[in-house]
Amino acid sequence: MPGNTFSSPNFAFLGQQNAHLLRLASQAEAFCFKEPDLELSGLASRENTTAFHLVRKSANAAVRSGEATQSQALQSLKLTRAIAIWFHRLKHPTFQPGPFTAPLTPVDAREALTALTKSGIR
Repeated sequence: MPGNTFSSPNFAFLGQQNAHLLRLASQAEAFCFKEPDLELSGLASRENTTAFHLVRKSANAAVRSGEATQSQALQSLKLTRAIAIWFHRLKHPTFQPGPFTAPLTPVDAREALTALTKSGIR
């Protein structure tokens, strides 16, 4: 992919609408079967490398089995947030994120929707 020219036999059509999507898809395709050693390349600490691998393995297991528990999904979300915070701090070292806020569970969302419906809001 030299010279910022991205090509892909599977995703070339994306270039007609969005060059950024073509770049991301082409890069994903190029690295599909490669697992970078982030720790050795100096990009990530041992802790972050472990987080990357845990998220990857969890996602792979969920895709293969077709299911994941809410607890597993929440743990993956927390690890992904930790990775995102690390990445953001590469350019903004003093960044202090707020506390993690768990998303509403489906039960909570249904309860909120029921409350809104009962109050007459549609």
